[in-house]
Amino acid sequence: MTIVKGFMQMTGSIQGVSFYTRRGSDKVIMRTKGGATKKQMAKSPKFEGVRKQQKEFGGSSRFGVYQVCLRGIATAGGL
Repeated sequence: MTIVKGFMQMTGSIQGVSFYTRRGSDKVIMRTKGGATKKQMAKSPKFEGVRKQQKEFGGSSRFGVYQVCLRGIATAGGL
């Protein structure tokens, strides 16, 4: 949805072009939409390093959750 704020000032998107303002600025910034698709991220050899980093980050997050859970059990007198 595009919101018009005056003559040629708007926020939102129109046909693949996004308009937005940054905090602390009254300027309207325009950019085109783009980037890799979900299928490219999952299958392309170019993104193999990204997938490896995502997997490592997910494992680290799970490990952190387990530590918090175990700390809670230990302080409650369960261990």
